[in-house]
Amino acid sequence: KQNYLISAFLFTVIIMTILFFLVIFRNELLVYFSNEIFHIIIISLFGGIGAFVFVVLRLKTYIPDIAIGKRIHRIDGYLRVFYGLVLGLIVAIAIKSNIVLGFINEISMTLYLKAFLGIVAGASEVFIPNLIKQVEEKS
Repeated sequence: KQNYLISAFLFTVIIMTILFFLVIFRNELLVYFSNEIFHIIIISLFGGIGAFVFVVLRLKTYIPDIAIGKRIHRIDGYLRVFYGLVLGLIVAIAIKSNIVLGFINEISMTLYLKAFLGIVAGASEVFIPNLIKQVEEKS
C-alpha cells in the first residue's frame, strides 16, 4: 500500500507545483496561451488532484498483492493520478466545446466551477480497470 500511495502522492505534488506556478505566472503565460487553453490546463490538473483524493479515500479497500511486486504498485499509483489528468482534460474540452455543460462558459467565476468539475472528473477514474487486477488475471 505504501508504494501505491507514495507514488500517487509524489505525482500529485508535481501536479500541485505546476498548478502553483501556472497561477503565479498566469499573466506571463497568457501571452503564449489563450485564456481557453489556460483554463483547459488548469481543469486537467485539478482532475489529477481529484484522482489523488479518491485514491486516498479508497485506500482502505485497496488490497495489494505481494506476489506482483513493488514496481507494479508504483505504476498503478502513478496511473491513477494520470487517469484523473486525462479525465479532467476530457471534461475541460467538453465544456469548452459546449458538448457538456456549455452554459458554464457564460457564468462569472467560471474557473472555480470548472476546477470543481475537474476534481469530480478525476474522481471518476475509479471506473477505469485496475492495473493490478489485469496483471493478476494474466498470471
